[in-house]
Amino acid sequence: MQLTNSRMASAMTCPQKHHFQFMLGRVPIQTSEALYFGRLWHKAMEAWWNPLFQEHSETARFQKALGVAKEMAGENYDAYAWAKFASMLAGYAARWGGQEYKTIAVEKPFTVPILDKSGRASDYWELAGTIDKIVADKDGHLFIVEHKTSSENTELGS
Repeated sequence: MQLTNSRMASAMTCPQKHHFQFMLGRVPIQTSEALYFGRLWHKAMEAWWNPLFQEHSETARFQKALGVAKEMAGENYDAYAWAKFASMLAGYAARWGGQEYKTIAVEKPFTVPILDKSGRASDYWELAGTIDKIVADKDGHLFIVEHKTSSENTELGS
């Protein structure tokens, strides 16, 4: 059985939610706006960092990322939320567009064994997740890129 960050957070926040979601496989009828916004962001980042588009101009990558998110959002997505999304993506493009990183992997799933004190792997559980991106700089150094959206202040010292 796989233990993910989502599963751990669910179990710690609300055991009943964990039971419904992970034991019974039930999911909410409606997705919260914040969660939906985060999913759109991940799709846009997946398009932005797609190795097939790495040689394209920043404008073309921006348009591709925006188009993928717009397609996922559909025509009925809130205009204010869409404007906020497009503005954030433009800011991201302005900040990170000129970076010379080569994409190694996008949305890369992983699993690792969970070990007990003696170093023996669990027969039941493994840690699982997905790495947003793995990139390499011009010297071949690898970096993990993790994207998160938040309404919280994330400046240094906050």
